[in-house]
Amino acid sequence: MRRDILERDKFDTTEEQGEALEVCNRDFIDALSKL
Repeated sequence: MRRDILERDKFDTTEEQGEALEVCNRDFIDALSKL
């Protein structure tokens, strides 16, 4: 079994939550780059 599949199972996130996290992460990186 691929490692990324195993690791994904640890976090019980829905696709929607995953997208929200992705957006948060992008905003965070964007904010850091403006410091």
